[in-house]
Amino acid sequence: MNINTPYASIAEADLSLGAETPWFSASEDEQQRALEMGRAYIDSKYTCVFDETDIPDAVKIANAELANSYIESSSTFVVNLNNIGVKKKKVVAGSVESEKEFDPYVSNPVDPYPHVTLMLTGHCILTATSFQLTR
Repeated sequence: MNINTPYASIAEADLSLGAETPWFSASEDEQQRALEMGRAYIDSKYTCVFDETDIPDAVKIANAELANSYIESSSTFVVNLNNIGVKKKKVVAGSVESEKEFDPYVSNPVDPYPHVTLMLTGHCILTATSFQLTR
C-alpha cells in the first residue's frame, strides 16, 4: 500500500464517525486529505504490525478519528509543550485581551489522542512523543 493511501476510505470514515462531527461538513477533497494526514500521523507516531491487505477495523477507525480531528483543528496536528491542544489563540495589547480555544480531541503532550492509542492497541505501539504536521 502506498504511504499516501489512508488506512480508511471516505465511506469507512462516514460509517465510523457520528453525524454531528466536523467530518460531515468537509468536502470530499478535504476528507481525503484529512485521511491521508491521519495516516501520516499514525505512521510517524506509532510502530504498527499488520497485513496492509487486511487492515484491522480498529486502525481504520483510528484513521477516521484522526481525520475528523484534523478537520476540526483547522487542518493541523500540532502537539508541543507550550500550547497543548490550543486550536486558536488571540492576544490584544490595547486594553489587554486574551482568548484561547482548545481542541477537544487533544488531552496531553505525550499522547494527545489517547483514544486513538487505545484503538490501536494490539496492532501498534506509540513510539514518538512529539510531532507537528500541518498542511
